[in-house]
Amino acid sequence: MDLYDLTRAWVAKLAERASPSKGVLPHSFDAERRAALLYAQRFREPAPLFLRIAALLHDVERVFPAGEVRREDFADYDTYKREHATRSAEIARAFLLRQGADEALVDAVSQTISRHEHGGDRYSDTILDADSTSFFEDNFASYLAENGPERTRDKVRFMYLRMSPEARETVRGMDFEGALQSVFDEAAAGEE
Repeated sequence: MDLYDLTRAWVAKLAERASPSKGVLPHSFDAERRAALLYAQRFREPAPLFLRIAALLHDVERVFPAGEVRREDFADYDTYKREHATRSAEIARAFLLRQGADEALVDAVSQTISRHEHGGDRYSDTILDADSTSFFEDNFASYLAENGPERTRDKVRFMYLRMSPEARETVRGMDFEGALQSVFDEAAAGEE
């Protein structure tokens, strides 16, 4: 098995022990698929291996309850998301080193994951948009059900405002119903 397949298999194994409400497996695989497509569309070349692995592992800290970064432990959402990205990057680095991955690839994966919540380069920006789009399409309803409207508005505002204009357009074209549309409209109002 190559490193990409080993990473996919590890994510699938980790997802088995994660809370189903976290949606780790579908979200990780969907974010990786979206990141590969977005990168190819934007830059007219295939997504590099490190980007695809980073997309698979971008939320890996969520399946380690002992070290999970929890929103309630931080004064603001931005600090929480930075810590989440840092912790996921550390776990990804340790996994890849255990697999004997090349140091340059490990560094690229780790750096990309550590920036995936705020972007700043073509790789982390790609994962950021893939991550956000995947959230809106696959996790928005379950997040609202689990966290309520107020907390969901904060997350939606964060996820939506950080996205590129093209990704925002994609999300605006999604068909949300009832409470989802209401929360989305409130969170995104006047912020374009």
